[in-house]
Amino acid sequence: MKVDIDVEGARTLMARLRLLGDDCLKILQREVRQAMDQMAKDARAAVPDQALRNWGTWNYRGRDLSWNAGKVRSGFRPGFRARKNSMGFQEVTGQVANKTAQGAIYILAGSGERGGDIFATALGKKHGAGIWKEGAGRAFGPAFNKNVDDAREKVSAAVQRAADKVT
Repeated sequence: MKVDIDVEGARTLMARLRLLGDDCLKILQREVRQAMDQMAKDARAAVPDQALRNWGTWNYRGRDLSWNAGKVRSGFRPGFRARKNSMGFQEVTGQVANKTAQGAIYILAGSGERGGDIFATALGKKHGAGIWKEGAGRAFGPAFNKNVDDAREKVSAAVQRAADKVT
């Protein structure tokens, strides 16, 4: 469950940053994470104290899937990734991810076209269905829609500042 914002930059930028030492790359990573921080904060704020009245104790194959709003909120983390895409360009990616099982269930349950699941239907009725539908979605969708343009600008500016330092 990741929301990626990609900014294309020169492949040589990452190589130069690595050559200058880990400090330059760490600065870029920190700035990109900071650019994604508001999106993560808004996603945390959208998590309700109780998702469903009957979402209580739930253990599946030894894994605790019981609702825990604090755990879901703390699971939203801004991140950084740099990789070469299929076109050969270096991408610097800011992302927000929630790696908790409860977060995955809350965000994604009922977002597909498969109907008939009582739990997903109830969750959709109470908190909106479909992660990306305008005006709907749970946590990720609204936070992404609200912050995507600002985050893109900040990530792009961070990459440009890093490129200016090494050129």
